[in-house]
Amino acid sequence: HCPGNTRAQRRAQRVAKAAQYQQLCRRWRAALEPHGGPPSSGSLAGAAVGLTEASEQERVAVRQRWERIREDVRRTDQGLPFYSSSNIRGGGGGGGTEGQEDGMNPNLTSLCNVLMSFSLLYPEVGYSQGMSDLLSPFLVVLRNELDAFRCFEAWMMGPEALHEQFTPEQPALQAEMAGVGTILRAVDPELASHLATMGDSGCYFCFRWLLVRFRREFDFKDVLSLWEVLWACPFRSGRPERPVPYHLWLCASMVVRVREQILSKVLRDDQLCV
Repeated sequence: HCPGNTRAQRRAQRVAKAAQYQQLCRRWRAALEPHGGPPSSGSLAGAAVGLTEASEQERVAVRQRWERIREDVRRTDQGLPFYSSSNIRGGGGGGGTEGQEDGMNPNLTSLCNVLMSFSLLYPEVGYSQGMSDLLSPFLVVLRNELDAFRCFEAWMMGPEALHEQFTPEQPALQAEMAGVGTILRAVDPELASHLATMGDSGCYFCFRWLLVRFRREFDFKDVLSLWEVLWACPFRSGRPERPVPYHLWLCASMVVRVREQILSKVLRDDQLCV
């Protein structure tokens, strides 16, 4: 919500967003029907996917994307009770759509719904592996599919432009890794030089850290706290004209913390991302 919105404006915006999300879900679900006729008519602001008159080729593409998303989602945060197979009641479907998958935790189905809807709403971004890791905490905390979609969309397409991490060439991710290298050369030249001699001057070891924002490096609860800090204090730099994102400092500190193991060759750079 915009900070200046009144309660009535926020309520109206939520109703409009809910209708938009449900319409989008109906559109791609119609393409999943075995003999699906055309989905319900009506435009969706921002949707560049014309499924109302989808060809069979387009329907096949939608089905393939759904299967890919479902396969990835089944492996997402399986250690959390919220997503376990024993949790048949779920708890994250509020504000979303029907469409429970047989044999799947309903919260996993909600993850699928959000990722599928986002990928079709923003076809230039689509879907990539790792997105479920970024979405999952929103659903766990908010317990609401629509709210999780709105937060995920805002993070991916908002000022931070996290979606640029998932483009084919990944220039944003390359720039962030280079930024980590710049910090290391400033705070620990010896370590930076050693990494360069090992052939990793580009800091490729932190690729996964940056791509999914440390989801696989820390426990789930710690990630929630970390993300809150990153959102509350996105920059940390002694030069206001050239602020450096806080998460790049975190990457550098994680490397410096094990500098002795790296310098003594007990720990290789390719082991840092394990």
